[in-house]
Amino acid sequence: MSFQAVKPLLVASCLFALSACGGSDNSNPTTPTSDFNSNLQTSVATAATSAGLTSTNTTDLTDTAYKDSGNTRTTQVAYLQAEATAITANTDLSGFVGYTVSNIQITNCDSNNVCTMTATLTNTDADTTTADITTKVKQGTDGKYRLYGDQLSA
Repeated sequence: MSFQAVKPLLVASCLFALSACGGSDNSNPTTPTSDFNSNLQTSVATAATSAGLTSTNTTDLTDTAYKDSGNTRTTQVAYLQAEATAITANTDLSGFVGYTVSNIQITNCDSNNVCTMTATLTNTDADTTTADITTKVKQGTDGKYRLYGDQLSA
């Protein structure tokens, strides 16, 4: 599986330390940033299973207007469903094992509530590798932060 294909899931799957824009208080566990943090952590923790890949928790982490390098929310959800189906059909396959995300920062929010999110992705499956990630998130009218992507068609 390519990193680009799973980047939204991986980014969406675990936030360790979230520093939000828009006046949210990360010390209160009911704030949107804490919810986003928890949902991302849960998604990454369960990304090795078909249930985790297709959970409402995981799919709700992506804004309906999500677009990243030509992938839309619809194509990402379909990709995750296909992975979940493959895992179910072949027990020798596994999802995304050993991923965590840390050093999360949400900054530079604009008047449309679109912000820049940076993080460090770590994979400890076979050997430890890390990659820095930058993507966009958007705070919806419901107060939740969701992945928004780069909004590019390719």
